[in-house]
Amino acid sequence: LGDFNDGKDAQNASHCALTPELSNAFGGSAEPCKVPKKDAPIDHVYGTNLTGSYSDSSDYRLVAGPYDLSSLRHTELRFARWLRSEPGFDIARVQVRLGATGAWNTVWEGFGRDSSWVPVRLDVASLVDNEADVYVRFQLTSDVGTVDAGFYVDDLSFCGEETPGIGGK
Repeated sequence: LGDFNDGKDAQNASHCALTPELSNAFGGSAEPCKVPKKDAPIDHVYGTNLTGSYSDSSDYRLVAGPYDLSSLRHTELRFARWLRSEPGFDIARVQVRLGATGAWNTVWEGFGRDSSWVPVRLDVASLVDNEADVYVRFQLTSDVGTVDAGFYVDDLSFCGEETPGIGGK
């Protein structure tokens, strides 16, 4: 679905949008193509702050989608992650929702002390199987005090068993 190299999906449609109500969003702007931090093996990436640490008392969000998964079941959300955040206080989340205004469902949350890119596979089947309007949100919230490098994502994909002709739950 995307390695964020050109901000487009396989159908050449834009697949990422920063939440417009936040000025402190992933990457700091709506530009989907960014230069990664030093030593990153990926040539474009989304991140909380590509030039330093994230800020105190912040709420960074990246929304990607919509994705048509109407022909998938046993679906996994896969991406590459580089996460460095204050343990127990600055929390990263990965969430999915159906439709542009549906409720966000958290599929993973925690902190990270990554020293390199980590491949992530999350089972999202119960939430998104055979759904035609799926969004993903990557979020990092921070408290006051200690800050770190932040939350970086790339190589977003949904993988599952194809079920042609099936749509909707």
